[in-house]
Amino acid sequence: MLEALKDDRLFALYVLAIAIGAREGELLGLDYAHWSGDILYIHQAVQFLPHQGLVMTTPKTDSSKRAVQLPQIAVAALQAHREKFPESGLIFATANGTPISPRNLLRHWHATCKKLGWAVMPFHTLRHSCASLHLLAGTSPKAVQQLLGHSSVNLTMNIYSHLLPGVEREAAERMNGILSAKPEE
Repeated sequence: MLEALKDDRLFALYVLAIAIGAREGELLGLDYAHWSGDILYIHQAVQFLPHQGLVMTTPKTDSSKRAVQLPQIAVAALQAHREKFPESGLIFATANGTPISPRNLLRHWHATCKKLGWAVMPFHTLRHSCASLHLLAGTSPKAVQQLLGHSSVNLTMNIYSHLLPGVEREAAERMNGILSAKPEE
């Protein structure tokens, strides 16, 4: 997917969506003032409200306000994006600097799915992909919880524990090794 989108105006947004699992409104609310090196601070989100239009809101929960350690691929994508689109405010904005509508991002995502020959899926799938990839790679559930801005590790595990097949067997084998060890003489 990323290879197919490498020349797209929203390439860096998709890299972030997969790399850090931010929600679509959080991605659209990112501001250059909240990015420092390999740390991205998520403090606001773009939301469409009836009778008000697009507004900046706080993220979904208090724990959604977070500092995220960026992988190098995300840093590189943001740096390249800033060189191409040197706006001084929002990282992802329209040509005239206003926030991108979540509806327009969704349209772009659906067109991307079709371009790739995929079934059209919710944008939130990228957030789930981030969590899934982390857990399958062995990232601690607590780190995934903090990355996603979940309020508790229990919430993260309730959603994603099915991705950890064999953890019970691995735990039993580790405990067996501990309890079966012969004391050193």
